[in-house]
Amino acid sequence: AVASPSRAVLAHFPQRRVAPPGEAKLAIKSAGVPLDAELKPVMADAALDVTGTLSAVGIEVTDARGQKTAVSTGPLSLALATARLSDELTLRIVGDGKPGAAAAQPAGALQLDARVRGAVARAGQAKATPVVDATAKATKFPAATIDALAGTRGALARYMGDAIDADLVAAGLSTAPGAKGSLSAKLASPLATVDA
Repeated sequence: AVASPSRAVLAHFPQRRVAPPGEAKLAIKSAGVPLDAELKPVMADAALDVTGTLSAVGIEVTDARGQKTAVSTGPLSLALATARLSDELTLRIVGDGKPGAAAAQPAGALQLDARVRGAVARAGQAKATPVVDATAKATKFPAATIDALAGTRGALARYMGDAIDADLVAAGLSTAPGAKGSLSAKLASPLATVDA
């Protein structure tokens, strides 16, 4: 069921501006790529353990009346690990909802846990057919950030508003022929609610 967003709100699209960029840091704990007999890398057998952080990303929103508000991702942490890329890769992104040191505005909380099996084709496979299992929970998370990452040209922010709550669950998603994965999503904001 989908509740329609307010037409009055959609008639006045607010302007959004990303505050000066913060800082991203990655730490490679370990990385290994074996070589074949011809000294070519065998990416399917690569191992990787990476952690990282992204400082808070602030987004200034100016509505049709010229009023400015700010939303923020808050600082995010990242962990990515695999013992073998062709087997399984795990990814975790967490933001606790606390504003960063340079951001006084409230921050959205986020937790994403994903597992990707078969991300890289094994030797002899024509192409990889990854299978994704993931859960994501966001609370008052900036829709503009999701739009920027998803390349949706502001659609989520236009129809849902500036900050959303979301619960997403993906199980067995794949482009493999005959794959029967599932995706459920619950999105809520002051403008609309989506439950699919």
